[in-house]
Amino acid sequence: MAVIQCDDIQLKEKLGVYNTWVAHLLNRKGKDAVALCINILGRLCYRIPDGNAGVGIELAWHLLWVKCRGTRICPSGLKMMTDTRKLQVMHWLDKLFLCCYASGDKRLAVAVFRSLSLTLKHGISVHSSVAFAQAAMMLITFLNDLQGGSAHGEYALTSLSKSESKTLAAKTMFLVHSFIFRWTKPVRQMFDPLMRAHDTGLRTGDTESMDWAAVNLLQLRLYAGTSLDELAVNFDHLSSQMKAMKLHQAYTFTQPVYQAVLNLTGVDNTEDPTSLVGKVLSHDEFDACILDPFLKPSFCIHECLLLTYFGKHERHAELFAGMGPDFVAEALPAAPENMINTFVNGLSCLAAARGMGEKRYAKLGKLCRDRIKKWTKLGNPNVRHYDLFLGAEYHALKGKKRSDVVKRYKSAIRTSLDGEFIQDAALACERLGEFEMTVSPCDMDEGHRYIRQAAEYWMSWGARGKVRDLEGKYPKAFDAF
Repeated sequence: MAVIQCDDIQLKEKLGVYNTWVAHLLNRKGKDAVALCINILGRLCYRIPDGNAGVGIELAWHLLWVKCRGTRICPSGLKMMTDTRKLQVMHWLDKLFLCCYASGDKRLAVAVFRSLSLTLKHGISVHSSVAFAQAAMMLITFLNDLQGGSAHGEYALTSLSKSESKTLAAKTMFLVHSFIFRWTKPVRQMFDPLMRAHDTGLRTGDTESMDWAAVNLLQLRLYAGTSLDELAVNFDHLSSQMKAMKLHQAYTFTQPVYQAVLNLTGVDNTEDPTSLVGKVLSHDEFDACILDPFLKPSFCIHECLLLTYFGKHERHAELFAGMGPDFVAEALPAAPENMINTFVNGLSCLAAARGMGEKRYAKLGKLCRDRIKKWTKLGNPNVRHYDLFLGAEYHALKGKKRSDVVKRYKSAIRTSLDGEFIQDAALACERLGEFEMTVSPCDMDEGHRYIRQAAEYWMSWGARGKVRDLEGKYPKAFDAF
């Protein structure tokens, strides 16, 4: 602050100190970090609009322009950016995006498209690859343009290969494979690139991107059905690493995921496996994180995940109704959690509507189902089994012919197994078993058979806590076995 407040030091000589101060603010007061970035951009003669109207108009114009002309962009044909002031503007627009993302500020999109515009007008800079990646996120978030987003992800990698500096290589690779290609390519194809992003960050000193790549890799592996025991070891190692490096936000963001893994494996919270307060998080830490606009979504996502997995559908539906259908999507644009969150929200709402007759839950469940169905039609290969599963739940809710509902559940199970989503196959078996035991006329033997099959799948995932819960809920299904 002594340097920043000194009038005798020119702005260009203070910028390095400002970088440090923004990072400091970002870990404590996201809105103050946004304000500082905007202030610095203003001093570089680059104004960012303040009001919502100005932001909305600019966003709409840029989205239309990128949507119409995006396929004609050729990063390999662009020259290199050389103007010093424009290079600094690109740097601070990138900082502004990060601060807006962490604090939920709507000027995030302005920062993205301003960076893209400068790149297309004045050439490639070290920040251009990130600008293309962030533009791809906006296309996916605001227009549901999965293929357009994927194309801009390719542009990001092309501009990275052309850039003379690799200081943002880890960040670009992390963004492209966590937030963009995840929507158009099989999830397991993201594992190796994210590992390379982690290694690149380690080599270049970009510890923040290194750890965020690891965080997203572990989350994607969880959602893809990787062994829970293996993930527990990985999360323990990563948590220790991030604590040592004092990466507060990344560390805290992982804690509800880690706690969910421990609950599922039966290591913690055996009395209430849906609780995120446990060995990883104290009550005080949990309460503090729920007040943070960036951290709260991760807690809500993984609490909802546990509520669905442990069959607490009414509690989940009530929680989701209180949050609103767009809470996570608005808080974490294009984030990989959006897919599984939409799925579990839809499943629990449809299940709760069938059990309680609540029309508002049925409406929310249908909304989630429609989103999953749309992503399937747009070419997302990772949500096909979700679409089939929610179709079975919806037809069960509507009282469709029994054989049709059973056929849909079985199709969801097969597709989940084909994609190695073992936990989703387990959940579909469980729901099919419950359907057989509750629909009239009941078939208890068939229902018990599917419950036992579900337990086998849960156990092979490593979800011993879930299996114990299932045995307690349906003891007669396991009496003779």
